[in-house]
Amino acid sequence: MDKRVTVSSKNVKLIYANRICCFDNEQTDIKIELTNKKEDELRLSFYFKYSNSSEPKVDIHPNTKAGIDIKLTNFNNPLGMGLKRPILIGKLDAKSVFMLFNIYKNDDSNPILDLSLYMESSNVG
Repeated sequence: MDKRVTVSSKNVKLIYANRICCFDNEQTDIKIELTNKKEDELRLSFYFKYSNSSEPKVDIHPNTKAGIDIKLTNFNNPLGMGLKRPILIGKLDAKSVFMLFNIYKNDDSNPILDLSLYMESSNVG
């Protein structure tokens, strides 16, 4: 994100946002360096799964490699499907980190992932 631009809402500041055209419904891995320290790297893995059931389902779990697995079943709506509200995914230096995402998929096209991460901030704006 451009260091000259600050995006905030309430008491959080946007720390990452991107639109990603996922590759052929395969697992999409994202690594984000929140600081210069290796241990502060955030790892997200998005998995896409489709079943005969029409119900969409989100399963979010920590994994053994200090990351977060997000398994998305039946996320195939061209109008977008995702989280209705940001969810807490961790803390860094006593500040909460939140994630929000939407998936867009049209027929046989690759999924498009809109992802935003926010961090608590004491001096927003």
